[in-house]
Amino acid sequence: MALKPVAQAARKLKLATTDGEDWTVLWSHKPPWDIDSLAKRRVAGAGPYLVNHLPGTTRLVSKVDLVQFSAGLAARLPRIFGAITPETYALPEQARLLDAAIARRGLSDAYGWPNWLAKSKQHRGIHVVSGNASHTMSELGETLVQERVRPLLLPGLPRVFDVGLYVLVSSVRPLHVWAFNRSLVRVCLSSYPRETRKKGWARAAFAESRRYVIKEYTPFWRLRAFAPHLKRCAGEAGCAMRAALDEAGYDGGALWRRMERIAASLLVALRPSVEAALARRRMRGASAFELFRFDFLVDEDAQPVLTEVNLSPNLATAPGAPEDGAVKETLLVETLRLVTQRFAPAPTATPAATPTATPAAAPLAVPTGDGSLKSLSSVPGSVPADLRGVTCGGSCCRLQAACNSSWARLTRSHCLSRAELQMLHLAAAEQRVAVAGGMQRIWPARLGTGNVRTLWPVPPREDRLLACWTRAAS
Repeated sequence: MALKPVAQAARKLKLATTDGEDWTVLWSHKPPWDIDSLAKRRVAGAGPYLVNHLPGTTRLVSKVDLVQFSAGLAARLPRIFGAITPETYALPEQARLLDAAIARRGLSDAYGWPNWLAKSKQHRGIHVVSGNASHTMSELGETLVQERVRPLLLPGLPRVFDVGLYVLVSSVRPLHVWAFNRSLVRVCLSSYPRETRKKGWARAAFAESRRYVIKEYTPFWRLRAFAPHLKRCAGEAGCAMRAALDEAGYDGGALWRRMERIAASLLVALRPSVEAALARRRMRGASAFELFRFDFLVDEDAQPVLTEVNLSPNLATAPGAPEDGAVKETLLVETLRLVTQRFAPAPTATPAATPTATPAAAPLAVPTGDGSLKSLSSVPGSVPADLRGVTCGGSCCRLQAACNSSWARLTRSHCLSRAELQMLHLAAAEQRVAVAGGMQRIWPARLGTGNVRTLWPVPPREDRLLACWTRAAS
């Protein structure tokens, strides 16, 4: 069932289905590193293939590891990573640290609002912390304790909401990251607790978790408060939420840009782990892609707070919300359309005129319920014949932009190799498909922005080329 939406998206792209293991793109719900047919493709001389998972992502997608990962990054680069996740303690490992934090801040603030919430390390289940670390452990077992995020409540709809930002990594080296314009917006079933003058009001108010926990949630399209914005935004939830934020006096666009910067920065910091894991599996960075969902709460200052990162995010239609299904179908269709660009024949990588490429078949394999594989053949769009931002003359092709900053350091006289030209042709094809499919590039970031040099003082040459090309082609 988890892969049914993938098969539906494949059919929309007119992918032909065949039985067997002769696939080119493997899409699986769980990481497929033990699938026999994948091992056969990793041998020397095997043809190109793609897997829809990146190895080495545990530091990002595990709740416990994400806390440690982001804390380490915040200590090293506070300007970029400071306060992107709530203050968090893992039990039992950090019981002493939690007790010290509770002693310092208390279990509740001066108005009776709880300071700490406990959540499962693995999946669902959130509770208000009412004692020290030992009490929490005995009551809930191994858990994470996080500071309660003071949520932003919009006029006319005082409910907690979060935003799921869909992010696609289409290549590891060079690192190429896209964010979808369509986002998942979830709203709590009930209004957030309100303070009363009765003794013990906070405990009673937070006893009903659907007031502050986004588990089952109200379909965004059924909320009357957003109806005018949805109408102006052609039903797109992220657009409507940004409009509602703007109307309430906040900057919705700035909030989304901040979320995109957080996602891109974390993926840049994660890349060494991913590349090491790829090397252990004898895979190239161009052989894997990943579709993530970054979940953000929005605090009372309209700042995003990252709560978790989802691998293989739920792509099934939410009950009673066909609009949600339409968003997820588009997400899958455009993901497949973009990643299969690498199977279109590359144009001749010479200074001579480049003919328009003829699309080639790219089988897509989807594991079925019985463990077998289904192969699907796709017909991706052609790679563009012209490569904007590159000029060729004689026997040499160069980037038009002189990327000689301390970060990029590409000399004017350097001639691009055949492999580099093919890489840029693929980047151009992906850019064309991404823009048409409602995606925007969030890495490489624009040269000159602070995050680029701070995150990556000496990037690999492939990434410098891609960053310089994006500057030249813009």
